[in-house]
Amino acid sequence: MRQSKRLLISLISAPIIAWCVYSFTAKIYSQKAEISINIKSYRNANLLMFYNNNPLKFNNAKSCINQLIASQFYKKLDFTIPTIKDVQFLRLDLGELPSQFFIESVELKIKGAFDKKTLKTWKGNNISSLFGVYHSAQIVSRNNMYIQINALNDDPYLVFNNSVSTEMLQYYNQNKFDLPQLLASIIISLFLICLVYFFAPIFIFSGIRNGSVLIVGMAFIIGLVFINNEFKFWEDAENDENRSMAAKPELKSANFFSYPDEISNYTRDNFSFRNNLFLFHAAYMANIFHCSPMPEDVIMGKEGWFFDTEPGDINDVRKMSPVSVDEIVQIHENLATKCRWLHERGIKFYVLVPPNKHMIYTEFLPKGYFVTKDIGVNRADFNTEHLKKHSNINFIYPIDALKQAKNRHEVYYKTDTHWNLYGGFIGYSELMKMIQKDFPYLKPAQEDDFIFSTFNSNEGDLAKVAGLKNSYGRTEILMTFKDTSKSLFLPKSSEITINYNNNKTIDGSNLKLVMLRDSYSNYLIPFLNLHFKKATYIWSYDFPDKLIEEEKPDVVIFESLQRFMSVAFTIPNPESVMSNHK
Repeated sequence: MRQSKRLLISLISAPIIAWCVYSFTAKIYSQKAEISINIKSYRNANLLMFYNNNPLKFNNAKSCINQLIASQFYKKLDFTIPTIKDVQFLRLDLGELPSQFFIESVELKIKGAFDKKTLKTWKGNNISSLFGVYHSAQIVSRNNMYIQINALNDDPYLVFNNSVSTEMLQYYNQNKFDLPQLLASIIISLFLICLVYFFAPIFIFSGIRNGSVLIVGMAFIIGLVFINNEFKFWEDAENDENRSMAAKPELKSANFFSYPDEISNYTRDNFSFRNNLFLFHAAYMANIFHCSPMPEDVIMGKEGWFFDTEPGDINDVRKMSPVSVDEIVQIHENLATKCRWLHERGIKFYVLVPPNKHMIYTEFLPKGYFVTKDIGVNRADFNTEHLKKHSNINFIYPIDALKQAKNRHEVYYKTDTHWNLYGGFIGYSELMKMIQKDFPYLKPAQEDDFIFSTFNSNEGDLAKVAGLKNSYGRTEILMTFKDTSKSLFLPKSSEITINYNNNKTIDGSNLKLVMLRDSYSNYLIPFLNLHFKKATYIWSYDFPDKLIEEEKPDVVIFESLQRFMSVAFTIPNPESVMSNHK
């Protein structure tokens, strides 16, 4: 009798469960269209994308908006269209003021709950083929890299032709039958119906007592992970770990005994939902408990400020770093040897140490990171004081200037270990004060020479490590010369050696530069390039004596972040440099 009641309840609930589950999965698997445009302009503009599923009924069109900040750099604007059918009519409005727009690429994407795919990309010359109507706008230049469009003030806009809708229609026709959604609906429905049958309310408590609920639940989770590993119904979130994930091993006679460890490593790195679960855990820890999900790597400070956990950085900000006589003597002799060797060749030498972020934004560290007394020192302060007293080395540690400048603009990223472009400018300004003593005709750029603008991005190395890049973005500060004849050019951060030639320096100098550096110089290079006719930037702390003798520069700059100072300044000099001073 009891079994027949279970069966009856299951049969009655089955169609309701199936309908609810199918509706739920339909929403999860619903796909949106996205038009991604990589564009820049020298004037701020609000860009609107109008969309509709009927090209003849523009009055019914809806819109989405993006703000384009004036900049010399391209920015990717994503226009999301709720349903893929709405791409039958697309119109891009170019703002209200006359402007010049440079478009590098246009991408058509499909966004689902678990994945994003790019259907087609148009670049350079091919972009012009996308538009059928240019209203108060015209293409004035095109090449393999970009097209330039001049927009007038009489309601400028571009109407897309059927290129995008054709791509979308083709995709839609090929994917009308959504097998993953159907399979997911069937699996979830069967599971829920089984739960109703086996765990009717009268037996729920007894089921909990004897553990059957936990057994079935765990079996379901393991089965779901296994099925998804094989068939990939749900795509996992993108992995931002800065390492290679373990590859799936093959069982061979050579690795028979090591295979269990290899397959375990592969499973640990690649099991389904791994990244989504990590992102959920990160958001849960950060938003509910207000603490770092990766406390061994990232400190979550006040008001969204993140800091690294490097012990040396913490000891410096708390003045707990021990005083090492051997280290300071080694640093002194090492730098002094470089300085003498360069002086013999008529080359000026400057050492720049950007402070750790902890030193500038101490007030945003958690309460426990307080300054101690009579235990140790801040190594950068100690080295600066020692070198100024006991050597003639030009040593620049711009901590005071950065602390003053942060009252005007942020000088470091909230969610990154690095300073931003404005922080780099302050470091450049302090460096140039020292260089001007030897080259008084140089005219450094001033803060008033620039127009400042900002935009938000989801970059930030600390936020990525913590799995919080989508929740905690960073503010990018852009600096554009008011004098449009001058420009800043950012290097590619991954380049180890950068050679730069400038036939038109802002102060007419013909100086040559060689710079040893780390990643902090990425935001120094655009400003230094304004003054040197030729510059070579080397991402290394090793002293390149042979290169220096070949290039015969007027200036050598050695830049090292405070965190790396003990390593950078104690690397032995080449024998050819040492031999001159034995």
